Amino acid sequence: DDDLQAGMYLAAVDYLAARGYGQYEISNFARPGRASRHNQKYWDLSEYLGFGCSAHSLYGGRRVYYEESLKDYLSGTRAPVLEEEDGLSQNGRLGEYLMLALRTAKGIEEGGFAARWGRDFTPFREKLAPYLKLGLVRREKSRWRLTPEGFFISNRVICDVLEAL
Repeated sequence: DDDLQAGMYLAAVDYLAARGYGQYEISNFARPGRASRHNQKYWDLSEYLGFGCSAHSLYGGRRVYYEESLKDYLSGTRAPVLEEEDGLSQNGRLGEYLMLALRTAKGIEEGGFAARWGRDFTPFREKLAPYLKLGLVRREKSRWRLTPEGFFISNRVICDVLEAL
């Protein structure tokens, strides 16, 4: 049941922390300095290039992928496919950023958010604030992040935050 799952999840967080593994994303833990640099590009919407069968890329504001067929990939007869012809809308990209950033232990820093997106963080702060009292969100100066308990129900929190779009 949900309570058992939550207990097991929080026990795993504590177990790993006691052995030197910090949580840096909802389901990822590592010793200091050993977090995945590869995945970081996905979480902060940095550009990346993927090569090979089924590879995905985000470049120039566009996502592309190669078909899954190894035969077609090796023949070179098929070009990469654009996932979004015009890329995501500004709100779509912003929503993706919010969702991905809240999945990380770093969370979202208000000033960095405003500089990157040219938008006031107030509507998102208002959505996050009720979760402070519940212990699901932590605020450190101007940085907002989910707690381990918040990670467990992150979909609910993230959906509420995205309503501010």
